[in-house]
Amino acid sequence: MPPTTSHIQYCDKCHLPTKTPKVCNECGTASYCSIVCQKAHQEVHQPTCRPLSPKEVWGITVLPGHPGHPPQFQHELLTINHRIFLKDGNKQNMCLGSLLCGVPLLWYRSEQVQLKRTLERHGALGIHPETNPTAAAANSMSTPEESEPTRHVYSLSSSNVKPHMTASENPPTGESTQQASESPPKYNQAAALLCVDLNTGVTLDHFDGPVVFARQDKKLLTRELIEAIWKFHCSIKEDSEKAEYNWATMSDLMSREAFQSFQSEYYLEQTAKGRPGFDPL
Repeated sequence: MPPTTSHIQYCDKCHLPTKTPKVCNECGTASYCSIVCQKAHQEVHQPTCRPLSPKEVWGITVLPGHPGHPPQFQHELLTINHRIFLKDGNKQNMCLGSLLCGVPLLWYRSEQVQLKRTLERHGALGIHPETNPTAAAANSMSTPEESEPTRHVYSLSSSNVKPHMTASENPPTGESTQQASESPPKYNQAAALLCVDLNTGVTLDHFDGPVVFARQDKKLLTRELIEAIWKFHCSIKEDSEKAEYNWATMSDLMSREAFQSFQSEYYLEQTAKGRPGFDPL
């Protein structure tokens, strides 16, 4: 990995500044202060280690967790023409809490893909789309940018779960893979919380199934970062509901400084648990 004069000045592993960052030869996006940091970061970097065209962006799909289980975060390769970046009139679907955190996130939920998945589940239960013209038509509705690419699933349920394990390889405890696939969770509580109305604490939409998130600045959105943002929302919502904070809304308690402090502590906690990717900031 030869030295480069790239403008990137921080190591993706240890987050320390470096005057001569070394850029990954495979993708040209990750940079490190040393070969040691590069090798230590390989497991975390591998899912997104591929050359990107100027029209490609890495986002995250949030999948709802099964009852009693946390959500899963998947890397999602998007294009700049994806509907998440397109404005509906003069408005984008912005996560206002993430904006206050200093990491503005956009969200998008595809009704077509959601309908297709529902029909596929019905087929697994014996309700076949070929016997239903409406179902057959819906199966052909998805557009290229809404088709399902290869994703890397990231489960929070255990510190020893490999971050690249697929959902079928990691069924919830006590359930078979077949049971998990036939009875998928519906309400996406994590995605709903990320898009919560900060003044009322009420979600703006009914979030069922997968929801895609991406940074508004089109920078790499990591699974570790969106997990920290989600956990920060959980903490703020809990504080706002306490009796001593009944005067405050979530927006009153959120700030860039508060999130940075929370993120630093959360990364330290996850590092102590042996989870890769949560290197102290």
